[in-house]
Amino acid sequence: MKNIVIFGGSSGLAKKVVPYLDYDSISPLSSKECDVRDIVQVDERIKNSNIAIYFSVVNYDNLIANLKSDDLDHQLDVNIKGYLNVLQSAANNWKSTGGSIVYISSVLSSTPIKGTAVYSSCKSFCDTLTKVFAMENAKNNITCNSIQLGYFDGGLTYRVPEKVLENVKLSIPSRRLGDCQELADTINSVTSIKYLNGSIIKLTGGLQ
Repeated sequence: MKNIVIFGGSSGLAKKVVPYLDYDSISPLSSKECDVRDIVQVDERIKNSNIAIYFSVVNYDNLIANLKSDDLDHQLDVNIKGYLNVLQSAANNWKSTGGSIVYISSVLSSTPIKGTAVYSSCKSFCDTLTKVFAMENAKNNITCNSIQLGYFDGGLTYRVPEKVLENVKLSIPSRRLGDCQELADTINSVTSIKYLNGSIIKLTGGLQ
């Protein structure tokens, strides 16, 4: 049985991806249904699953000089501490059963742009967490991989002005946005291949 829990799975890009996922049981969770900042809530969800996808994210675009303290704390709490809670819970609950974690990262992890300092850095930080977690827990048959997304038809991409988005498309070698079916297919494959572990997979249409 493949029982999947999706943190941040009830809206944005995740909501569009869920219908294409191939699992026995799928629980797409909103922040109200599970606050990733609360290890107790995360633990309750993890122990009843064997696959976890981390879509949860908070983003406030701003130049470093203009960062607001509350916004910074919110981003760090959800983007980093939340993911750490999922990793810690999985490591403790899946020792005997194994499992698979997929972190939804971004191409901005490796190629940041102005105004995305905290968001990009959080993605980079969590990509490193993914690698270390994989090394530490492979012995228990727990895999952990990141998927670095380019620009997709959904989620944060919809916040990009149309004129800017047209220029973005021209910068993508495939000359188009990613499709949600393609992301779902990638998640299905990543969670099925047990020898794939600690990998950072670029799903960007060739954008580097």
